[in-house]
Amino acid sequence: MRILLTGCTSRQCNIISDKSNYYRTNIQALYRMLISLGHDVLWRFYYFDLKLKDFDLVIVCLSPPSSITSCFLYNALLALEHENVMLYFNDWNIRSIYNKSDSIFRRFVLNTQTLEIPSKYHKKIEYNYNRLFTEDFKCLFPTFEWGAHDILKNSYIKTFYTIDPSLFIDKFLPLTHDKSVKERAWVLSNLRLYQIPRRKWKIYQFSNDNFINENSLTEYYNKCYGNICVDQYHVGSGWWRCRYLISVYTKSVMYCNFIDGSAIGTDFTYNLEEIEQMTNEELLKVAESQSDQFLSCLKSKEYNLQKLQKIISK
Repeated sequence: MRILLTGCTSRQCNIISDKSNYYRTNIQALYRMLISLGHDVLWRFYYFDLKLKDFDLVIVCLSPPSSITSCFLYNALLALEHENVMLYFNDWNIRSIYNKSDSIFRRFVLNTQTLEIPSKYHKKIEYNYNRLFTEDFKCLFPTFEWGAHDILKNSYIKTFYTIDPSLFIDKFLPLTHDKSVKERAWVLSNLRLYQIPRRKWKIYQFSNDNFINENSLTEYYNKCYGNICVDQYHVGSGWWRCRYLISVYTKSVMYCNFIDGSAIGTDFTYNLEEIEQMTNEELLKVAESQSDQFLSCLKSKEYNLQKLQKIISK
C-alpha cells in the first residue's frame, strides 16, 4: 500500500530543525510500524508537487488550529481531499482540535505558513475544515491497552480505533548515572508551569520557561527516586505518554493519578506522601514492581502490527 503520512506541525511532517530538541513521539512509532508491515510510506508535508491519487491511503495528523506550531494546517486540510483518509490524533489536546471557529483563517491569523497557499484554495480549505465536524472519518488514537478509551471520543468522532506504539519508539540512550544511586527528589516536566504544593523532597521542575530535551529529562529521571506525571483532562483514557516508558527504563517511582495508576497496577497508586516516606530500599523495590506491572500491560509487536494492518485495511 502506498501511504502519505502528513500533518499540521513540523514534527508531524517529519521536519526537525533542531536535532538537539529531540523527543520520542508516537508518530515516529506509527511510521516505523507501517514500514514494518511492508507499506511504501512517504512522511512529509502535503503540497501541490504531490498527487493525492498516487496514494492508497492518506493519514493526516491533527493539531489544534490555533497553535503556533500548526504551520502546515492548510496543507493538511487540503490533503483531506483524498477518498481514503484516516485522522491520527497524536496531539493530546483533542478538545482544542475540535474547538470550532467561524473561520479557519480568522482563527489562524497569528501563524505563518511555511509554504504559501494560493487564495483560490481558501474555500476548499474552509470546506474541508468544516468536514471534520460533519463527516465520519476513520480516527486513530495512540493509547496503552489499559484505560477507558471511549473517554477520548466526542460527538464528532464516531469510527474510532486505538494502537499502542510503545514497542516501536526509538531506543533510549545508555544512561550515565548508576540507577541504584539516586537523589530523594522529584522530577516534574510539563509544558505549562504546573503548581504543586510544597513537598518534603526537592522538585526539579521543567516547563516552557526552562525546557530540556527528552534525553536530558531521561537523565533527570534516572538520578531521582521519584517523578510526577501531571494529569491531563482525559484521565483514565489510557492516552499514550512516553514518560511512562522513561520512568520504567530509569527505575524511577512514578506518582500519577489514582485512576490511571490503578489501571496499570497497585504499585502505581501510592500518593506523594507515601512515596516520600519510603526508605531507599523500598523505593527501588517499588520502582522494579512498577516496571514489571507496566510491561505486563504491553502486547507484543506482532499483535500491534496485526491490529494496525486490520485498521488501515478497513
